[in-house]
Amino acid sequence: MSSRWFLIFLWLIQASGVSAQDREISGIVLDGRHILSLQGVRVSAGTGDPAVFTNEDGVFRLPKVAPGQMLHFELPGYQPLAKAWPGDRQFTTVWLTPSAHPAAQADTGKQQAAGLSSLHDYHIPVAIKAHQDETYESVAENRFEPAARHPLSSFTLNTDDAAYCNVRRFLTRGQRPPKEAVRIGEMVNYHARTAPGWGTEAMNLRGQTTTCPWHPGHWLMQLTARAGELPAHTAIPCNFVLLVDVSGSMDAPRKLPLLKRAFLTLLDQLDSLDRVAVVVYAGTVSVALPSTSARYKSKIGEVIRNLSAGGSTAGQAGIDLAFKLAREQYVAGGNNRVIMATDGDFNVGKTSDADMRELITRYRDWGIFLTCIGVGIGNYKDSKLETLARWGQGNFLYLDNEAEAEKVFSAPEFHQRLLTFIKDARMKVIFNPELIARYRLIGYESRMDGSQDSLLADLPGGELGYGQQVTAFYELAPRDSLGLPPPDPRERSLATVALQYEIVADTGSHVVWEKIPLSVIPFDQANDHLRFGASVALFGMLLQQSDYLGNGSYGLVEKIARRYHDRSMKQSRKAFVKLVQRAEHLDSGLP
Repeated sequence: MSSRWFLIFLWLIQASGVSAQDREISGIVLDGRHILSLQGVRVSAGTGDPAVFTNEDGVFRLPKVAPGQMLHFELPGYQPLAKAWPGDRQFTTVWLTPSAHPAAQADTGKQQAAGLSSLHDYHIPVAIKAHQDETYESVAENRFEPAARHPLSSFTLNTDDAAYCNVRRFLTRGQRPPKEAVRIGEMVNYHARTAPGWGTEAMNLRGQTTTCPWHPGHWLMQLTARAGELPAHTAIPCNFVLLVDVSGSMDAPRKLPLLKRAFLTLLDQLDSLDRVAVVVYAGTVSVALPSTSARYKSKIGEVIRNLSAGGSTAGQAGIDLAFKLAREQYVAGGNNRVIMATDGDFNVGKTSDADMRELITRYRDWGIFLTCIGVGIGNYKDSKLETLARWGQGNFLYLDNEAEAEKVFSAPEFHQRLLTFIKDARMKVIFNPELIARYRLIGYESRMDGSQDSLLADLPGGELGYGQQVTAFYELAPRDSLGLPPPDPRERSLATVALQYEIVADTGSHVVWEKIPLSVIPFDQANDHLRFGASVALFGMLLQQSDYLGNGSYGLVEKIARRYHDRSMKQSRKAFVKLVQRAEHLDSGLP
């Protein structure tokens, strides 16, 4: 070979080697303080190269970047950032820091306001589905999202568990629950139990991944957040206002009598530091008991026992008066709460679900929390109570039997349900598209926080009591299951999880981070709590007639649940299996 052709050949080899190192890369740019995706960030790989801009999901793509090449990120209101591209990655997460200059902070606020519409700027539609004479909010099932296009998934933590008790009520009576009544997040969290070894921080976060039992080739990622325990010998004074519906529709054995039992159980937990008021509403609203020290338990108990039902339902006026009383007796540094108990049938004043949302948002900044208790068979308005709990600072319970009425406010549920420790809690997950092709959040549809096609960007975060925990499941489709190229073996994180929250006692915002490693445990080897939670989630999917059931069946649910060995949950497990069997019989037409 002549020297001339040898030089040309050598040049071609070198050129092909350099170009082979250049690769198309992508990433997501987030606000490092609020963990919001940032649109319109200018991303450039050098002074001579054309810039690209992040889309509405904060995602950018550059066609050709060499390992170690500096990328530049710029957005008004944020400090510019230069970052060397890691040679072993095709995807990265970039955090921008808001500028300290007041004018820049104002620009940042305007940009965030443009991306997150204010609740008061528009009316969020509330789609209601009637089931006989009961109403439920209609919510579409979460679908699979492509991780490359939408790597950020977020939702507010939901500590409600009303749906499980309501589903149990239907199945116990030999009826299949309507799809809208089946809220999977609430069903999973009804059975939440704390595994040992949690940290002592205000909020702790854990994540683990296993194979998906109903969809071979897919994975199941469990994320669990848990609030810290109430320190020993700590007393938090409570200011409770019981707001009780005593209208004619409450005159039934499984309505007002169940509430009385629950309230008397609550009274047993209180001491002389605590105060209780009772507001009743029917056609009119009145104060049955002004705020009274719990040292006078016999007096408070007498008022509760003597409650009786009759008349129409002035729900709005009752809410207004209850919050007014709670504010008058407000305990700084204490636990201020309205406990509203009703079948949800408001027929005096503003009565629609949208009216309920607009009403309760007036009180969101008062520092007064809300607990909604639903009761009843027939004429039950689940949608109204869910709306009040979601858009106020609240949680939502349902009483379907006497055992639940006694359990709901007994220890340790009292601390978890009624002593709010954490507020405005949100989970944000950034998936790694090098490893995950698609993901789906199972349940939490009404708690989705600012998804790309959602109007719920201003949804308030969730509240947790002392020692309370929340679990969510994602179903993941890994890249290799779709025949895509295998991931770089050096990339070990499936996702990065951020848990945002505020502590009631302070004014700052906090974040807990957790990287979910590429470590997938066979389902049979996963711990009891994960497996049982997965069986409850699958049960909910079956009741919803989900489009994503795969190989899921009632038989599989029962098989998983029967392997739950936690002795403290033996009775709950047996009761759950009976419900599964009832549902299977109803679906098959058996008596």
